[in-house]
Amino acid sequence: MLTSLPNVATLLVIIVLAAFFISKDWSRHAERIGGWLPSGIRMTSGAVWADLQHAITGYIRAQLLLISITATAITAGLIILRVEYALTIGILIGLVDLLPYLGVGAVMIPWIAYKWLYGDVTLAIGLSVLYGIVLIARQMIEPKVMASTLGVDPLFLLIAMFAGLQLLGVPGLIVAPIALVFVTALHRANVFRDLIRYIMGDKR
Repeated sequence: MLTSLPNVATLLVIIVLAAFFISKDWSRHAERIGGWLPSGIRMTSGAVWADLQHAITGYIRAQLLLISITATAITAGLIILRVEYALTIGILIGLVDLLPYLGVGAVMIPWIAYKWLYGDVTLAIGLSVLYGIVLIARQMIEPKVMASTLGVDPLFLLIAMFAGLQLLGVPGLIVAPIALVFVTALHRANVFRDLIRYIMGDKR
């Protein structure tokens, strides 16, 4: 590890400098590269890129909406359970919900276990019920919110997430929606139609 540090440091410096120079003259580089491509490819790639940008901003909006719903539900539940600092804890748990794979369980499960061991059975049961409600509600809401903001059909998103889970395990839940958005963007830009026409010999 120690002997590799100089190479890693050099690589990081090169990456940072390259990112700076590319971003500094991004429009000029994009114009130059675009000039090498036929107009049809430029239009298609532009449409795909615009669709992907829309999907990225939609994904961010969806995540903000989901953590807002989670934080609100957790805060309301903690107030009902008369937990101190309910608002602060609810907001923090909502932010933790951004963690992939773990989400709310990263805080709620250890908290519930601690209360069981500590002997506060009433609060442990209340937190368990609250965690179950939030988990079920999120699983029901998330596909619809993600589908509407990403611009894909909820049924297709559910199928993609299920297929991703079966093929790749838990990481497939993230990879599958991204792949679906990319394929949808290519479809909207008529890339598949043009590709089939080209294979069939139709040059129109």
